[in-house]
Amino acid sequence: PSAPTGMTKQVDLGQYMTPAWAARELWEAHFSDIGLADSVLEPTCGDGRMLQAIPECIPAIGVELDPSLAEQARVRTGRLVIEGDILSVDLPRFN
Repeated sequence: PSAPTGMTKQVDLGQYMTPAWAARELWEAHFSDIGLADSVLEPTCGDGRMLQAIPECIPAIGVELDPSLAEQARVRTGRLVIEGDILSVDLPRFN
């Protein structure tokens, strides 16, 4: 069978992108106490909206199964985004 495409791919992989406004609101409401001594792992980062909401001074990396979304997240955020399944990828150590 061929790889899923379009909406089929979104449904098959459970891809539901967080809008930028919602990512910002979630960060402010629930994660604004995370500081420079902390690190963030976004295990299913999609197109990178949640990574984008994290202040640049806070170390953060993403993991994304879909290579095209992983690239979008990299371009959008300038952060490390690992392609693969969060359950099996090798994660780097945060500094």
